[in-house]
Amino acid sequence: MKRVIKNMMRLMVACVFAACSSSNDELMPGAPFIYEENPTTLEGTWHLVKANYGWGGIKEYPEGDIEVVFNPSTMLVINHSDSQEESPFIDGTYTYQILEAKHDGGSKRLAFNGKEDGPAFGLHDGMLIIDYGMAADGPGYYFKKVIPTFSTFDN
Repeated sequence: MKRVIKNMMRLMVACVFAACSSSNDELMPGAPFIYEENPTTLEGTWHLVKANYGWGGIKEYPEGDIEVVFNPSTMLVINHSDSQEESPFIDGTYTYQILEAKHDGGSKRLAFNGKEDGPAFGLHDGMLIIDYGMAADGPGYYFKKVIPTFSTFDN
């Protein structure tokens, strides 16, 4: 099933590139994705752009390789990379809820699949940052929110 979904996503991306080609069949210059500068909501599609592994260093990810789509109560992770070992996230759909900070000045947290606690998160400098304890050498993940570039129609 995962392979079918990946192949469908690849086909959709190929169709978008084909639709954006000029009359001489060259792709239009520029990035295929446009990112929101100051996102204010979690809901939407986000691309993992880098991860801070503390002493392990910072790893950057190619544009669009790893997508996370937040809906009101679920999160869909899609890895478009050919190398699944490179992904810090496992493909699939997860439930989540936002936990308010326990004290003033504290961070909100994301609780996944019914857990009582989770990583801190916030929207800073135009990015979603999910912090698994970077101060204590845990990973921190940085995402950019994708602006939809074409409209969809409900039938």
